[in-house]
Amino acid sequence: MRQCTVEIGKSGIVIIPGNVDQKMTGPIESATCAWSEPYKEGKTVLKALISEPAGGQMHATVTVEGKGGKVTLLMEVAEMPDRKIRVSADSFAEKK
Repeated sequence: MRQCTVEIGKSGIVIIPGNVDQKMTGPIESATCAWSEPYKEGKTVLKALISEPAGGQMHATVTVEGKGGKVTLLMEVAEMPDRKIRVSADSFAEKK
């Protein structure tokens, strides 16, 4: 199983899909948040402009959703309308 790390900050997002040399970053352009129980029940929707290591950029919508204590992340890219990336989170917590 491949491991992916996603870090969401106040103004930016970092996605590392395996190797550090594949790291993608970008500013968050908008965000909505509604969690009834932090990190367990609720939803966050982010819109971001993600830069790839090769220099390309993607307009991404990232949805983090918690149901029944299980958190999933869905990434949809405007430039790839036929492709959706969904992952289950091993952990989802505030980084201190």
